[in-house]
Amino acid sequence: MIKRVYIATIISFTLINCQTKKYEKYDYYESGEVKEKFLFDNKSDYESNLNYTGYLYYKNGQIKDITRVKNGERVGTYVQFYENGNKKRYIHYKQGKKYGFDRFYSPDNELVMENVYINDVHMCKMKSFSNKDKTSNFYYYVEPDSLIENGVITYDTNNNLLPNESFYFNIFGDDTIYTNENYNFSCKVYTLGAMNIIDSLIIGEFNEKYEFINFNDTVKIKPKSDSVSLSIKPNYLRENLIMGKIYISSYLSPNEKKYTREFIFYKDFFVKTAPSNVSTNSSSFER
Repeated sequence: MIKRVYIATIISFTLINCQTKKYEKYDYYESGEVKEKFLFDNKSDYESNLNYTGYLYYKNGQIKDITRVKNGERVGTYVQFYENGNKKRYIHYKQGKKYGFDRFYSPDNELVMENVYINDVHMCKMKSFSNKDKTSNFYYYVEPDSLIENGVITYDTNNNLLPNESFYFNIFGDDTIYTNENYNFSCKVYTLGAMNIIDSLIIGEFNEKYEFINFNDTVKIKPKSDSVSLSIKPNYLRENLIMGKIYISSYLSPNEKKYTREFIFYKDFFVKTAPSNVSTNSSSFER
């Protein structure tokens, strides 16, 4: 019997083993509608219940959530949906632990809260607040029992960024690319209308203490301007998470005192296999 990550018991199952060698298990509501469906790649997985993709359904047939389990641990992206079909939440897992973004959406598909985890440790938080004139995203570092302010990005009703009302950097880049493509992204600083300079930007993998795991593998850039653009090679076929540190110097005027701050940044994107009719710009891809 399957012990699902977020469901304690499963009442009943039905196995389908058709000519295509698909192995499936079902659980039903008392009124007969499908409640859960579990898909297995082979007979061994079906018997061990350690590797599967699980779907939970509303009574109207709409998917409520999707989860992937490998070797008994949740992996990849766990997705929840509202009953109207809109995405409600998604969380990325790595070997059973939260690793990367945990995002919450309103029923009308607006991002309202965003958290970042490393090895199940809560690192950063974003909360969004809107009124009739603008939307502001407030960013925080997470410390035990407290939140430390880490900037704000404000947009007007047409989703145009308002730099004089923002104190943060913004990362621009595609959400999805194909295999063998380079990932291009840029970073620009906004500091409430002040003059600002990116002293350096360092890309690398963190541990839960914001320490670079291997500093020799980091990418270091010193643009000495308010923006920087770069291109990197993705490491994984599915979800990729860019993380790093950015050091910013700001001046209210050329003769004023310099203010230096360090920020932690994250950017995620998805790499998918290119269709046969799509050409890519490289002949190799690291997976």
